[in-house]
Parts: sequence; C-alpha cells; structure tokens
Amino acid sequence: MGFSATKPLRVLAAASLAVVMLTVSACTSEGPLDFDGPSNQKFSSDTSDRIQAALQEAATGAGASGAIAGVWAPWAGSWEGAVGSTTPGGNTATTTDMTFRAGQLSGMMTCAVFLSMVEDGVVGLDDAVTKYLTHQSEINDITLRQLCQNTSGIADYEPSLRATFAANPTRMWPEGELVANGLVHSPLSAPGQQFNYSQTNTILLGRALKSASMKSWDELSHKYLIDRLGLKNTTFPDPTTLTVPGNALPGYTLAAVDGGFNCTDPVAVPEASPSMGGNAGSAVTSVIDLQRIAAGYMNGNLLDEKLTGEIFNAVPIYSPTKDAEGNEVPITPEQAAVNETQGFGLGVAKYGELWGLGGATPGYSNAILHDPATDLTIVVALNNSTVGSDYALTLAKRLAAIVAESAPDGAPTLTWNEEQTAGALAETKKCE
Repeated sequence: MGFSATKPLRVLAAASLAVVMLTVSACTSEGPLDFDGPSNQKFSSDTSDRIQAALQEAATGAGASGAIAGVWAPWAGSWEGAVGSTTPGGNTATTTDMTFRAGQLSGMMTCAVFLSMVEDGVVGLDDAVTKYLTHQSEINDITLRQLCQNTSGIADYEPSLRATFAANPTRMWPEGELVANGLVHSPLSAPGQQFNYSQTNTILLGRALKSASMKSWDELSHKYLIDRLGLKNTTFPDPTTLTVPGNALPGYTLAAVDGGFNCTDPVAVPEASPSMGGNAGSAVTSVIDLQRIAAGYMNGNLLDEKLTGEIFNAVPIYSPTKDAEGNEVPITPEQAAVNETQGFGLGVAKYGELWGLGGATPGYSNAILHDPATDLTIVVALNNSTVGSDYALTLAKRLAAIVAESAPDGAPTLTWNEEQTAGALAETKKCE
C-alpha cells in the first residue's frame, strides 16, 4: 500500500509549513518548464558516507540486490548514488539512471495531471465525478478533489486482489474490474467525511479526466506532466508492456519460508502488467525524474499559487467514526498524536514539514519526501517489494535525518531522528 499512518517520532516540535512559490508558468505554454534542478554542490564526505552506509544497510535488510537514492538539500549539498548490483551476486553495478516501477507514487503524478487540468479549465477542483462518469454506479456526491485526497469513502481494490496479482502478474486487468473490486467493499464512510487511502480513487480520477478531455491517459500524462517537466525516464506503459522500459533495474520478491524469508534466492519479477495499477500504480520513472516531479508539483512551478496551496490543505489521518447504532466513536489518544504531525493533501501525505509517499509494486519498494520550504528532496528505490512501502518511507526519513543532523543550519525541523528510523528499519527488515 502507498500510505499508512505511523506512530509519531517526537524529537523536535513540528514547525508550520512555509510554502515557497517559484515562478509560475501556465500549463498551456509550449515546451518544458524552465526551473532550476538540484545544485551540483556535494555534501561533506562524512555525510555522504553516512547516506551510502544507510542505503546499503537498508538494501541488505530488504533482501534487495540493488538500491538507488537521491538526496538534495540546497543549503548543504546533494548526493546521488546506487549500491549493489542488478542481480543477486551479480557483477553489473546498479546505477543512478536506472528505471523502476513507481507503484503508488503514480497517484501523486495523477493528482498533478488533475490540478494542471483544473488550471487549464478542463475540469473543476470540486466537480462531481458523475459529471464525467455518467454511467458509473455508487459514486453519487463524490467530487474529483475527494478522489485525489482519498476522502471519497471508496475502498481500495488492492488488498482483495493482492494474492491474485502476485500469482499471475501478467494478467490484463480492465479498469472496470479494479473499480468493481473496490466498490464491493464500499462505502467506508460518507463522501468527504474520512480519509481512507484507496487506489480505486486514483483509477476513477483517471477515468474522469479521460472522459472530460476525450483524451487517452498517455496523452494527458505527457501534456500535463511528462513534457511540461521535461521528464526523460517517466512513462505510463501500455498494459501490454510487461517489462520495465529504459535502463531497467530488475525487480525481485522474497519467497516465504518457515520463520521468515528466503533471502539467498530472491524470486525475479521480470514481467508484470501495468494494468494492475493503471494510473494509480503503473508509472515507470527514475530517481532524478521523481526529484523533478516533486519540485514541479509542490514548489509552484507546475501550478499557480492558489492551486499549489490547495495541495497542502491536508485532512487528518484519523477522524471520529460511528458505531452500529450511529453513535460517534472518538479517536484514540494515539490517533490524535498521529494527527498532530500527519495528514493527507492532494496526492501527497504530510509528515511533519515534509510531504511525500511510499510505494510498493511487484519487484520494487520506493518512497519520496519533499519539503517545499527548503527544497529538501529524498528519493529511494529498492529492487525488492516484499519489504513494502513503509520500509522505503522509513529509509527516506532516515536519510532526511542524516542531512538535518549533519547540516542543521537551514534544515527543516523533523519529528524523528536517525536513531529512531534506524531502529524502525532494523525491526522491520526481512534479511540479515
């Protein structure tokens, strides 16, 4: 799953987010946006060594043969690197330009397309989904914003289909079948009432955008995201494209054995149909492209100031529920503590001052974190999916903590430290 709330790691008080708006370019202008990429300034050797060591330790714990990361902190430096090899025990080194499946990070890209289409006047932020999907049942009173923010009340299709995806990764999945598997477990709440992460939302959002524009998702993703941001390695492959396009990092999983996992012989995932994720999980990308997407989407480059601000209008992770008799059930103290530092905006989750997501799809676990105020960006990709999105997100948090602790002047205030994240990784690792 691409998002789950985590217990708050309270070390420093969270500061309020100051969104830095950069030069705005209209979505309808021609050619890629011209905005600064990460600087070439490098971290100190000590910081770089700590980042690389943490990446290697996490790759080993995940049973991944290779891992890629990018860490960009404009006030202190940057590091782009890769560890391990493309195959277990192989001789071909992993490189930073390799492509991988983005998993649920694709949802952030879909929301970026959505908001770009809002700015272009094609759809409205709070348009009813039924305006564009007139024949879709069980979506009354749901808006496009609620789909992007996961407050529609529609359940995620992925949990009920996970075993089938793993057993038959090359099967072609019609979007309608994925949506039906989510709707059969819905509603989880009334529209707009509660946050519930669901990839069904993103599939429906993509379908509505295609209907509104009368264009394919390939056309929309290129017009409003890929071409606008000058992304060289990002695509939403056709459902029949079973291998990862580009200079691909091969993906793996771990087979379960008594008491754990077989870490000595990972199972290759050479082919998988993008149709199992659609625009909610099928994107293929690279580390540097994800950095550019984060900066483009969250720093005011892709959208105007008003729409960029909407991204960070977060809803709480936990809200009161109702019991069978209709009585309100308040949130627990632990849930209230999570709400203090976490929330969900439009396509991205809030973790203190940083925003991002974790993703997992057959063969890969990855994550992105970004601070719009300081432009700190962390991207990680591991070529093993068994360890999951939370593990990748915790690794990204650890790298952020290394930077914040080694170069504190100008760094965002974090609600965790390296020791805590290192401990969390050690508790959830699959391999020694």
